[in-house]
Amino acid sequence: MGPAAGETAHAARLGQPGCVLLLATDEERMLAYAAARLEPAPPGLRVRQIGVIEEMAADIHRPAPGAMSALADALAGWLRAHGADALTVRLPRLAAADQAFWRARGAGEWMQWLWLKS
Repeated sequence: MGPAAGETAHAARLGQPGCVLLLATDEERMLAYAAARLEPAPPGLRVRQIGVIEEMAADIHRPAPGAMSALADALAGWLRAHGADALTVRLPRLAAADQAFWRARGAGEWMQWLWLKS
């Protein structure tokens, strides 16, 4: 059996400049991961480049208190060190727990995205 679609997407992303995948592990296994990338800011903003936190996930079967906060801090540090003038997080609108995590860290709504099927 080949790699899962998510593994393939992350492997392709890691080969691109301005992309990062961070892992939180214990002695045996991965506990959580986070993926982010740098991208040019949309026209009209006063910043040149934004850091986009695209994905974070934890293994719910292996609780690791503080792992997600540590990953969020590490991502923010990496993005800023590599030129991000601002940070954004891409979340589903109905992901209440994820939104609560980021709001507790000081995030607020910035813009709404709509997707048009081609």
